[in-house]
Amino acid sequence: MTDREKEIVKRLNHSLYTVEYLEEWVNRNDNVFVNAPAALQAMGAKGYYEAVKRMAASEPPRMTGREVVARLFR
Repeated sequence: MTDREKEIVKRLNHSLYTVEYLEEWVNRNDNVFVNAPAALQAMGAKGYYEAVKRMAASEPPRMTGREVVARLFR
């Protein structure tokens, strides 16, 4: 997960889908026939993360405080 994606997840402030939760569940490959609850948890995390990736790709990059000041006083 990139820093930009982490920033978006933190801004969204969802009670379940935190950065830590997504990092743990996104890369799991649980089989629905072997462990259905885990497979469903992973599926939900992957869907949420896919939306976050799309948001990161579509949002313009955020500027730091110094960049904002430099742009204002050009």
